[in-house]
Amino acid sequence: MEYVITALYNMIMGYFEGLRFLMAEHIPRCVARIDQRFDVYAFNFAAKGHVHWTQPDGGPAVERPAPVAWWTWPGPRFIYKPGTTGSWDHYYVTFLGRRADRLFGAGGLATRNPDACLVPVSQPARMRTLFERLIGLLGRPTPRRADRAVHLLEGMLIEAIDATDIRTPDDGART
Repeated sequence: MEYVITALYNMIMGYFEGLRFLMAEHIPRCVARIDQRFDVYAFNFAAKGHVHWTQPDGGPAVERPAPVAWWTWPGPRFIYKPGTTGSWDHYYVTFLGRRADRLFGAGGLATRNPDACLVPVSQPARMRTLFERLIGLLGRPTPRRADRAVHLLEGMLIEAIDATDIRTPDDGART
């Protein structure tokens, strides 16, 4: 019986492996101008302000008012900066690993519709609270907090995706 309990415990605890967090931060008056190719994944949220966004690898530029979320992944060149407000209230988290590769890989966030990875957030207070919780979990890391952080991040990404009108390249259907 002890072997079964140990095996079950290891299976459950290993469930959240494969994602390593690098940074998580809140910058209330962010003025960063990003123009680069990343070697990590990131999930961003602007709670206030405007974001000037150029679609990956140089597509058309748009400006979106907050609240808005966006994600980036290794490979394409991403360009974003403050819009007409001159700054934004920026939350972000960066991460990498096998689990992130699966989230963003074939059929995932990077391939669904890369032109639609800047999305409005319908519940900004909730997203702000979730980001603050994530930043808190990562500020004092323990294995249990890391598992909760993985679970929280994946839930945040799913909420952002569910709130969009992303069409798959295959069938044009809403996902």
